[in-house]
Amino acid sequence: MRKQIVMVLFAAFLMIIGPYSPAGAEDSEKEARAVFVRLVQAAKAKNMKEFTSYIAQKDLQEMEKEGFVEVMMTLVAEENPASFKAEVKEDQVIFNKEIKIDTPEEKSSGKTSVYMIKVNGQWKFGKPRDE
Repeated sequence: MRKQIVMVLFAAFLMIIGPYSPAGAEDSEKEARAVFVRLVQAAKAKNMKEFTSYIAQKDLQEMEKEGFVEVMMTLVAEENPASFKAEVKEDQVIFNKEIKIDTPEEKSSGKTSVYMIKVNGQWKFGKPRDE
C-alpha cells in the first residue's frame, strides 16, 4: 500500500512539472527569440541605429568594413522569426528554417540559420567565436 501511495505521488509530481526541459534552455530561447524579433522589426522600420544595436560588435565591424550592413538589414526585414525552430546551445541559440522551392522552373531546398550569441550577458545577432 505504501509503495502505491509513493507511486501515485510520484506520478502526480511528474504531471505537475510536465516534461523535463532545462529552464535555462527555455529561457535562453525566449530571450534570444525576443531579440531576433526586435532585430527584424528594426530592419522593417529601417531604423539603422536600433538594428545595429542588436548585432555583436565584431560582426558589425566586419559588416561595416564590407559595406554589408544595409544589405543585411534588407535581408533580415524579410524574415519571420516565428517560422524558425530553435537549437539551444550554451550561450548560443541557432534559429533554423528549412526552405523549399518547388516550381515548374526550379526545385531546390536549403536552410537559413540565424545565430544569436550571448555577449556580455545580452543576446546579439552574430557568429559564434571561441574567444
